[in-house]
Amino acid sequence: IAISIKQTIGVYYFDYIVGNKDLVSIFVGVGLVPMVAAMMLTPPVSRKLGKKKTIIAGGIFGAVFSAAIYFVQGWLVFAFNALSMVGIGVMMVMTLSMQADTVEYGEWKTGKRSESIIFSMGTFATLLSGALGGAIPGYWLEWSGYVANAAQNASALDAMNMMLSWAPAVGLVLMVIIMLFYDLSEKRYAQILKELETRRARSIT
Repeated sequence: IAISIKQTIGVYYFDYIVGNKDLVSIFVGVGLVPMVAAMMLTPPVSRKLGKKKTIIAGGIFGAVFSAAIYFVQGWLVFAFNALSMVGIGVMMVMTLSMQADTVEYGEWKTGKRSESIIFSMGTFATLLSGALGGAIPGYWLEWSGYVANAAQNASALDAMNMMLSWAPAVGLVLMVIIMLFYDLSEKRYAQILKELETRRARSIT
């Protein structure tokens, strides 16, 4: 939802606040580079810190720099957005990795292995969040008094600024709060794998 809101509102932000909507492509491109770099570096970092600490650190890092966009102008918007995308890149990689771990956890907990259901729900959640992230800006702009192709009032302009900065930051903070309750640590996951191996060996014999 955080990244979808950011991508959706970018066109409005650069059209009505910056005054040059052509810059949105540069804005997106500059953000993609550090996000991809973060995605590549996340696996080795998570092996040292652990998955939970890595995703929480990424979420906090992304939230701080995303919120900071609200207070700056000019090239600092590009710079702070690029740094916020580092956190989002970490989050995206770790979400997929941790989702895979729940397959074994589900088998250990219920006795049934359900990869198809787990990954289908993950895909559904991704599509749903994308839809929500695209819809929220529309409703928010309407509520703020936005009028297409016209000079915007202060409320509409502030709404655009908040959706580019505070809205994604809040989404990342909520993710961090949820992850504080995540207790499938590497140690516990290793124990679960050993128990599953024992169960499978017994079922064969």
